Amino acid sequence: MKKGCAFLILLPLLLLVAMFITCPKENDHRLAIMNLCNEVIEAKVEQSGVNKWLQSAGIDLGDAQQMILGATGNVSANLLMNNMIRIDDYYVVSVGRLKVGQRDYVVSVGVLNHVFTPDKETVIEVMDSYLR
Repeated sequence: MKKGCAFLILLPLLLLVAMFITCPKENDHRLAIMNLCNEVIEAKVEQSGVNKWLQSAGIDLGDAQQMILGATGNVSANLLMNNMIRIDDYYVVSVGRLKVGQRDYVVSVGVLNHVFTPDKETVIEVMDSYLR
């Protein structure tokens, strides 16, 4: 019976130590959020039909288009990171928050060496409803 009690006490303690050691850092959150921003920007450009319009006009930007979109996405994401994102570290879990107006929205949760973010479709849906 005593071995079972010791195991029940030791297991949560080991889990807490593992969560503390593997808690994602601020840079991990910023990278995950920046990647999400770039995905959303690319999806919105694709959704807008700019690519199809240019191709129908006989203009194929190819690699230049990807460079322009990448640069635009990185600039937008960097502005967002520097001004609107705050990362709170709670030692065993970390939370990324986006400040919009007077409200804070959770945009990432980090635990066990992984940062979880919403999928791009959810972000696009929220953006579209917010901008209406």
